[in-house]
Amino acid sequence: MKTLPAWIAPLRDWQRRAMAAVLAHPTADFLAMATPAAGKTRFALRVAHEFLRTQSAFRVLVVCPTSHLRAQWSDAAGKVGLQLDPALTNEQAVEASDYHGAVVTYQQVCLAPEIFQRACRVKKTLVILDELHHAGDGKNWGQALRTAFEPAVFRLILSGTPFRSDNHPIPFIRYEQGESRADFAYSYSEAIQDGVCRPIVFPSYEGELTWFSEGREHTATFEDGLTFDRQRERLKTALLQESWLGQVVVDAHAQLTQLRKEEQADAGGLIVSMDQDHARWVAALIARLTGTKAEVAVSDDPAASRTIEAFATHKKQQWLVAVNMVSEGVDIPRLRVGVYGTNVLTEMYFRQVVGRFVRMQDRVPNPQRAWLYLPKDPVLAHYARQIKTERDHVLEDIMPAGQRDLFGRVTG
Repeated sequence: MKTLPAWIAPLRDWQRRAMAAVLAHPTADFLAMATPAAGKTRFALRVAHEFLRTQSAFRVLVVCPTSHLRAQWSDAAGKVGLQLDPALTNEQAVEASDYHGAVVTYQQVCLAPEIFQRACRVKKTLVILDELHHAGDGKNWGQALRTAFEPAVFRLILSGTPFRSDNHPIPFIRYEQGESRADFAYSYSEAIQDGVCRPIVFPSYEGELTWFSEGREHTATFEDGLTFDRQRERLKTALLQESWLGQVVVDAHAQLTQLRKEEQADAGGLIVSMDQDHARWVAALIARLTGTKAEVAVSDDPAASRTIEAFATHKKQQWLVAVNMVSEGVDIPRLRVGVYGTNVLTEMYFRQVVGRFVRMQDRVPNPQRAWLYLPKDPVLAHYARQIKTERDHVLEDIMPAGQRDLFGRVTG
């Protein structure tokens, strides 16, 4: 195995506490639940380094949701002295001897779990499972992951939010009343308190919408009570109509322009859209209404990962439009303004999107607020209120009354 350099990267207080909890843990499964943007990757790499240093494991295997995240994990590991192969194939089965381990996707493991099982048996393996709720994405994925990683010496499970077992219980997880139970948890309110995450505000938009369904016309505002199916139709209608989404885009762009002028010259914006056609339509809408070219990252584009990487570092680019590619894990700290332009209504997805905007940055003046513009859909409004409650609870303690008003006056 490749030589292991000493660990020198600084850790936050929560990462040190979580590390101690891992080392004292009595079983082989550990779920660390930390709010998006808190620094789960560095914490996990610190655990990996310690397992290798003490020879509790001789290799590290990270399993993540997407190919783009494979490269991101490998890059992050390289910065702290761990060499993880981001391009391991199932035909290779194990990484070359000059690596400390590899990064693969859930889909890859579930196509050939026996290959990974053999590798774990041959060489003591620490497995890091990033956003393990993806094991519920495929009907048999849970069993495949259990087969693949049952021989691992330790399974470190990372999540940004609690998840439920309503469809397929996820392997290696302890549940109570159907919800995952963490062995260590670090909340959004704690992250704001510690200066790890930014406070976020939620401007939300009403509107009267008209659509056809089942042969008849429906008209409703977001305040009107509807069945769940009609609520979904109403939300989708808003997101497809320039008369509704156009105003949201204009306002979000004005906020971003002000931020770039007065506070952070490289601040960026992200619109999460419904599907690939919608993403391209939204990008055209941005160009037409603001005169600004938006970058588009969709999964059927082989250059999508390069688009995201370029946007992360290209300070002149203002807007990125994406579908699912940036909902989890993708690190673009300069994102400050977003539009929730998707009809996905799960709390986990909503919180993952919020997580794209709340990572604190050095050399940016405080308070580093972020904005996520929303339809006033009752489900989304409920999620936003929950996060706003967490946020305000902390702001009362850490910010003077004059500054708190900045947050309290924003619709949310």
